[in-house]
Order: sequence, then structure tokens, then C-alpha cells
Amino acid sequence: MEMKRIKNLIPITFILILCPLCSDKGQIKINIKNDRDLYGTPFSIHITGLSPGEKVTLSAFSEDASGSEWTTSSDLTATSSGKITLTFDDPPENNPQRTDLYGYLSSMRPADNSNKNYHY
Repeated sequence: MEMKRIKNLIPITFILILCPLCSDKGQIKINIKNDRDLYGTPFSIHITGLSPGEKVTLSAFSEDASGSEWTTSSDLTATSSGKITLTFDDPPENNPQRTDLYGYLSSMRPADNSNKNYHY
């Protein structure tokens, strides 16, 4: 399956990256709340149907207004119930079964690493 990169739709890119996954538990389901809102608007991604403790790599791609591509990836582990939740609205220290989506997105870097003028 060819991965397509969609400008400025990071949540949609998450779906395209995760869809090829297969799990011993069965069909993987992805639910995105507020998948088309502006950056900074709370949204969440819920992934279910994974095996308990299953490890997945989540990658995201985006393109900024100048045409530079940005990317990030993270290794995540499903809970004992086979779920992964990424959210802006509940910091991970308040709920250890949630992963900090804002931290994930703010870790994006230029994909080609050629532009040294960016400040992170």
C-alpha cells in the first residue's frame, strides 16, 4: 500500500500510516475526534483492536506554507486492553494510559535536515 502525504492534515496522515497494520487480536480501528480543526484545537486519536502490549510505530508527515516537509515518529505500546490514545486534552501525568499528542506533534523536524535556520 502506497503511503500518501496530505498537506496540513496530520491526523489524516496518521490514519494512512496505521491502516496497513495487522494485529493478532483482529481488526484495528482508529477514531479521530475533530480531525479537520486548526492546529492547537484539542483533538484525539483512539486506536483499538491491538494485542495487549503490542508495539507500533506511529509516523506523521506535514508540509508547511513554504513547502518544507516535516516529520516525526514514535514507538507506542498498547495498553492491557489493546488500546492507544493520543490526546491534547488530558496530560499523560494525569492518566498514564494516554500519550501526549502535543509533545508528539511538537517534536516534528524538517524531513531533509538541510535547513539549519529552524529553531526548535
